[in-house]
Amino acid sequence: MLQLQDLAGVDLQYVPFDGAASSIQAFLGGNAEVIFGNSSDLIKHKDDMKILAIGSEETFKPLPDVPTFKELFYDMTAGIDRGVAVPPETNPETIKKLEKAFLDILDEEGVEDEMYEEGFELHLLWCI
Repeated sequence: MLQLQDLAGVDLQYVPFDGAASSIQAFLGGNAEVIFGNSSDLIKHKDDMKILAIGSEETFKPLPDVPTFKELFYDMTAGIDRGVAVPPETNPETIKKLEKAFLDILDEEGVEDEMYEEGFELHLLWCI
């Protein structure tokens, strides 16, 4: 938010929330004028808001008509990537099994499409 504030030359007031659900609730209830939201929340509530920009490097496939900040000439990205973690002492074989299980799920018919519909974009990173 501070980066966009500097780039756009505007003053914004940061309002802290306990999490995404409470910030969305405040926005939809008219208690906040602007929200920086998770892509999944933006997708879920897209009919109740006008999404001005998305923080991805490139066009966000689930919202193809929403420009990126860069397309609006604000040289910034803002995103949240989700991942999976295990304790550092986890056996490498266990990590390989988990990695295969997640990749097998992604190979199931319709899973990738459903993820996009829910507002998630896939970025495959390899553990080992």
